[in-house]
Amino acid sequence: MGLDKKEYFYITTPIYYINDEPHIGHFYCTTAADILARYHRLIGDEVFFVTGTDENSLKTLQAAEKFGMAPKEFTDKMASKWKKTWEELNISFDYFVRTTSEEHKKSVEKLLMRCYNANDIYKKEYEGFYCVGCEKFLLDDEIVDGKCPIHKTKPEWIKEENYFFRLSKYSEKILELLQKEDFALPEARRNEMIEFVKKGLKDISISRAKINWGIPVPFDNSQVVYVWFDALINYITALEFYKDKSEKFDKFWENAIHLVGKDIFRFHTIMWPAMLFSANIKPPKQVFGHGFFTINGEKISKSLGNVINPVELAKKYGIDPLRYYIMREIPFGKDSDFSISRLEERYKNDLANDLGNLINRSINMLIKYNNSKIPKPDENLLKTSEHIFVKNIGENLIFEIDKSYKNFEFSQILEKIMEFTKSINKYIDKTKPWQLKKENKIETLNTVLYNIFSAIKMISLFIYPFMPQTAQKIYNQIGEKNEVSKQNYQQAIKFGSLSFDRIVGEPEILFPPLN
Repeated sequence: MGLDKKEYFYITTPIYYINDEPHIGHFYCTTAADILARYHRLIGDEVFFVTGTDENSLKTLQAAEKFGMAPKEFTDKMASKWKKTWEELNISFDYFVRTTSEEHKKSVEKLLMRCYNANDIYKKEYEGFYCVGCEKFLLDDEIVDGKCPIHKTKPEWIKEENYFFRLSKYSEKILELLQKEDFALPEARRNEMIEFVKKGLKDISISRAKINWGIPVPFDNSQVVYVWFDALINYITALEFYKDKSEKFDKFWENAIHLVGKDIFRFHTIMWPAMLFSANIKPPKQVFGHGFFTINGEKISKSLGNVINPVELAKKYGIDPLRYYIMREIPFGKDSDFSISRLEERYKNDLANDLGNLINRSINMLIKYNNSKIPKPDENLLKTSEHIFVKNIGENLIFEIDKSYKNFEFSQILEKIMEFTKSINKYIDKTKPWQLKKENKIETLNTVLYNIFSAIKMISLFIYPFMPQTAQKIYNQIGEKNEVSKQNYQQAIKFGSLSFDRIVGEPEILFPPLN
């Protein structure tokens, strides 16, 4: 990952339960993955971005029954709805994985047999509390006042004979993996997992009996593969693991980065690596557990009745402003309450007043003072302290932003971009192009105008991963005819890459006033 050479980049979201429609929490994680995918394509990396749906769960059966539909009919309908939603919200995924697909079934069977042949799977009777919402057996310390603390429901007591995976066998290897600083992030969650492993790992149930929905255990058709053991394998299904030889797997897997919610961080940093160790496969490169948007301090979920529909919000505020708000409002690893009033504040102040105003006033000045043409600056004036700071800030940002992407610092990236935007607005106020025109100081005026539009070009490239439609509009307004996503980022982002005498377009209101 970086600016100096092309690399392979594999980014995934969790696969989402399809018992209901996407909400703002799903959009949050998926947008973060989309931002990373767009940035890496922009800097020239070969990217594979995967999202999808988790369909082989008990809650799928219950939802299908609720709607009076057969499970397959229900999953086909809901998977189509999820895929369409991401397309409507401008998510640039490369592959949409479904756990009911024949390819996924083959991948599960292949990995499960590797674990079985490694003597890591055995059968025994098990009993315990099971939360359908979490699709997992709960430990005693995970139950609060007799209920699941996440779904606020009483778990079921289940007793049956299942197949178990020897998770305990891999305690030392998992601990060694977690102690690598860059595998599990953020650090606070990584430390929690380290302490969890140090207490001792117990073998886990990986199958369910008496359920007629899911992937049958290949060596015992009376049981189906437990939802998490099945679901985690989706990340390699997408890379064609089911094949005897997969170029995609060989190319992308060692660069895999999983973005997940903090509630499933343990599955991805402990259970998933252990499964891979058993199957003689390297673990993913990185797992990042993000925080939640909450409503009145509680996780957004259908069962709690506090779901926010991102499609409806996007219709009112626009997709890009919504993307901006959810990524700007909080550091990616932390929790925060979702707030319409804060969304509107960000829209008005950051986007309309700072960014939108900069583009609009700059284009109007260029139309008025230089017949819509980008002027040639005075090279000597560009080197003076009054003007060179624009170049210095912009070019330093290139490397600061790249470093922040590596650390998943989306909020900080946007903060830096908006600080740069504000500095250009202040530069305009300080240099007063209208006064320079009045006093006929044409060389200084041309230098100021060129500086402004060079900065705007850089800003459009900086914001592209976060607000792709807005970035493209800005790019076109300043006379760039190409698609932002297909630019040579290395060349285009540099100060001074803006050619002279190009004609800018008419100013367009990027962020209309809210009704």
